[in-house]
Amino acid sequence: MSYPLVSIVTPSYNQAQFIEEAILSVIAQTYPNIEHIVIDGCSTDGTLDILKKYDDRLVCISEPDKGQYDAMNKGFKMAKGDILTWLNTDDILFSDDVVASVVNYFNNLPEVDIVYGDHVVIDERGKTLWKRKEIEFDPYVMLYGVDFIVPAAFFRRRVLDRIGFFDTSPQCSSTGDYEFWLRAMNDGTIKFKLLPKYLFGHRYQRNCMTVKQHEKMHEQVARLRAKYAKTSNSNLLLLLRLINVIRWQWLKLKQRHTIDNLLMSYISHHFPNIWLKFHG
Repeated sequence: MSYPLVSIVTPSYNQAQFIEEAILSVIAQTYPNIEHIVIDGCSTDGTLDILKKYDDRLVCISEPDKGQYDAMNKGFKMAKGDILTWLNTDDILFSDDVVASVVNYFNNLPEVDIVYGDHVVIDERGKTLWKRKEIEFDPYVMLYGVDFIVPAAFFRRRVLDRIGFFDTSPQCSSTGDYEFWLRAMNDGTIKFKLLPKYLFGHRYQRNCMTVKQHEKMHEQVARLRAKYAKTSNSNLLLLLRLINVIRWQWLKLKQRHTIDNLLMSYISHHFPNIWLKFHG
């Protein structure tokens, strides 16, 4: 087995409560060749003191930035790895063999550019709220589904070479990662592949972007869908609303995103004429 360098970028700003857990989840990895880069935006809450504790285990800079995606771009421009990912300060790698499993998957599938997997949603104390099993890649689900492949994905450096870095414009201030995946999908040559394994623990807490910028995020997602979709047929929105009702009523909070994406994938693949009618 070869051991290509894996670079993990963590954008950081005032998350002292959680960042040490994120760092320790990287340190705990059994894979022997990892570069962890933390780009901090001049935190004032004790984050820098925590980072100093691990200055022999990570690369860290603290300077003003223009937001999360600007920090991520800085990190990926510094990164030397052949395989890349990012880990938010309040998230964790879910088990100690995550990176080893991903690298092995890439080694066995040289044609694959992006590997994504399942993830677990955790609360502020690290307690599991629900587990999310992903489905095989589907462009319709990527465009119209719910948080498809976010935040559990690794990608080869050639993806950045192909499509560039994250959009730091105000129009993507809360959705730069989603725009990045849409751009990769839209390229037409970049291949996504599901690794059926829990890769990340995604923390749902009061200060995370999903909570604090909920309305802005939905507005930006709608604009991105309009940008990358081939049509804005209103019938499709009716279908999505129906799916939304089904997923919430069916499994409450447990697997609602998975049900949503499975339904959309099933319709698009098994009833293409119906899907095309909605899709235009």
